[in-house]
Amino acid sequence: MESATVEPVATTVHAPQGSPTMATMGLAALRLLVTSDELLSSGVIKNNREVSTFLDLMENALRLIVPFITTTRITTSSSHTELDLLVHKGTDLPQGAVTLASKQAWLDIQWETAAGDLSYYPGFTTVSLLTYANLEESADGVFSGMNPQENQRFTINSKVVTVTVSNRNTSHLTEPLTLTFNHLTQSNESSHCVLWDSAVDGGTWSARGCSVVKSDHEYTACSCNKLSSFAVLMGMYEMEDKFDLQLITVVGLSLSLICLFICILTLWFICSIQSPRTTILLHLCISLFVANLIFLARISRTESRVGCAVVAGLLHFFLLAVLCWTCLEAIQLYRMVVLVFNTNFKTLYMMAGGYGVPAVIVGVSASANANGYGTERVCWLNGELIWAFLGTACVIIIINIFFIVITAWRLVKKFSSLNPDLDNLHKIKSFTITAVVEVCLLDTMCSS
Repeated sequence: MESATVEPVATTVHAPQGSPTMATMGLAALRLLVTSDELLSSGVIKNNREVSTFLDLMENALRLIVPFITTTRITTSSSHTELDLLVHKGTDLPQGAVTLASKQAWLDIQWETAAGDLSYYPGFTTVSLLTYANLEESADGVFSGMNPQENQRFTINSKVVTVTVSNRNTSHLTEPLTLTFNHLTQSNESSHCVLWDSAVDGGTWSARGCSVVKSDHEYTACSCNKLSSFAVLMGMYEMEDKFDLQLITVVGLSLSLICLFICILTLWFICSIQSPRTTILLHLCISLFVANLIFLARISRTESRVGCAVVAGLLHFFLLAVLCWTCLEAIQLYRMVVLVFNTNFKTLYMMAGGYGVPAVIVGVSASANANGYGTERVCWLNGELIWAFLGTACVIIIINIFFIVITAWRLVKKFSSLNPDLDNLHKIKSFTITAVVEVCLLDTMCSS
């Protein structure tokens, strides 16, 4: 969704003649908006009660400046706030939909909702969207109104915004407004639309009155039937029996590393078994060994953003290398059975397929989305970049199945010509089982 261009503009204050007090109030409200930058930058807002006081001041200030605005729209930004404000003046109630935007959030609301009851219409209608650059840091962790499930925790995953309208009856809107937030962290964790409730425990985030309309790893659209300040929370679940799972992972990977190391030594130093096929198996074991070692040693070390991205990139490369070497193994088996002459790969071609293809995929992925390497919890691919691995895995698994089925079928034909008296049912059963076992083994390697 494209956001509107935000540019600072001059704001004028207009008051009726003979009402200097009201004009002074309007100027004071404007100064308060400017002062909000100082409050947000100084870090004085540290607890939920101070957040409640600050948000109430902002809402009241926005309502106070409206009667003195002579322009129909104000879009202004500073280092810590963005304001988009619309004003409609006239005796008739405005109608239709209206959209306000900042860099991180969008508001869709009906003019009728903003105006309210005609009997209380003051002669103007206003809608404003105020976005705070860093208020989520002070308001994070205040979730007493959320009632989390077992092992669930929340964190703010959007900028905090305040929405105000000239309609005074905003406790339950006749038609809900829609707010769309960009996520601060792209994640597939569950999203929750919330509003700030100053009446509970001195101020807390609450989901009452808001619901999720649509959500993916980049943004969340919320529908809310009351006005306040809003944000999106990311709900995360802590894994149960984490120690037991970690112990199983460490023990399993350690045994795998020992077995792979023995295989590497065997394939490398025993000359009598060396061949193009054992070369493929050797590099398959090396790639899987390095991938398991990186996973075991560095997968959860997210302290350094750059270091975590490097680990994710290396893990991506070596897991892709495992997949490519399994594909070369399947193709080599096919060539040995089907071709009579020139059945072996050249070493250069094997290296290009086993390591060159993964290097190209990782290079293109890193160039297209460098921020996709590394997450807050693990050093792995983030967001849509995961398809740079899953897509390759799916393609290679399909190729493996194709070549193994063709190989098994050709083996059945060869054995039929060599053993014409062998029971056909027994032959089909034997080679079907063989093909299935080979497919399962190769797919297990891909999954590893």
